[in-house]
Amino acid sequence: MLRLDIEVFSPDETRRGEIARALSNLGFRQSDLKLSYRDTVVIDLRPAETELLASFHATARRHIRAVEKRPVRVEIVNDPAYASRLGDLFRESLVRSGGVPRPRD
Repeated sequence: MLRLDIEVFSPDETRRGEIARALSNLGFRQSDLKLSYRDTVVIDLRPAETELLASFHATARRHIRAVEKRPVRVEIVNDPAYASRLGDLFRESLVRSGGVPRPRD
């Protein structure tokens, strides 16, 4: 094994510190690469759908409902002909959000 990446999220700063110390005690170290977003959007999915949607801005609700008019289909793309374009889109999305793209095979 050349490298093991561990990504952890917790809204609790104290808990994140505990996890970081535990990993450090096991010999892990924080990467020099900036691999994560500065802010992570968190949505509590426990409320009922109507309550959850009511908590969003009207524009967000409209965009969510618009998906029903133009459905999205998620599929695995395994044709190498699309690799270059998918790489371009991946890099563009990271740059737009402040991330740093890493080369991927």
